[in-house]
Amino acid sequence: MSKTQQKSKPAAKKSAPKRVAVIGMGIQARTMLLPQFLNEEAVAVATICDCDKVRREAGAKQANDFYKANRKELAGACKPEADFRNVIKDKSIDMVVIAVPDHWHAYMAVEAMKAGKDVYCEKPLTYSIDEAKLVMAVQKKTKAVFQTGAWQRSRREFRTAVSIVRNGGIGDVKYVDCNYGNAAAQNNTDISNFHANLGGPSHPHRFFCLFLCQTAHQHE
Repeated sequence: MSKTQQKSKPAAKKSAPKRVAVIGMGIQARTMLLPQFLNEEAVAVATICDCDKVRREAGAKQANDFYKANRKELAGACKPEADFRNVIKDKSIDMVVIAVPDHWHAYMAVEAMKAGKDVYCEKPLTYSIDEAKLVMAVQKKTKAVFQTGAWQRSRREFRTAVSIVRNGGIGDVKYVDCNYGNAAAQNNTDISNFHANLGGPSHPHRFFCLFLCQTAHQHE
């Protein structure tokens, strides 16, 4: 081998990170999605969008504080935005993360894909079957990269558990106990405080859960 061949190849130049906008800064975005994307070197969170001024500004600060400590070249680059339509129009945004109430999923996803953006959309994909069909049709037409955030169906630990059960690892399954989310105002034991026990748009069951739990305990 010649000396020329022995010389190491120059390192490939890093491509610019994809610019991401997070739409909706509820608990899922604040605690799960935003931290995940901030830690991805291939992307840069450029916009935090929420109609709530407190939430969008807090989200932008969370991103900028992280970048200041870990990726100084991006410090101060994340901006708050009130209107998701401005995010859709922004040609500098490559991808949107949709973490808003369910009835907004389809419209935002479709408009984002039509504008040439890739999409990560939280579960449930849409509010109805017809909406889901529309989202699928637009994705097929635009060829946008689209992922639904059903991570409990794809992460290794869950797939391993499914495989164990399906292959008889725990024997014959006789009983399955299911639940949805956290019971709510689980620390609030005052059942008369109706408003404190109401859930948000995605958890309308919470008061019902608390009532059932207390009723069950009374009959033990």
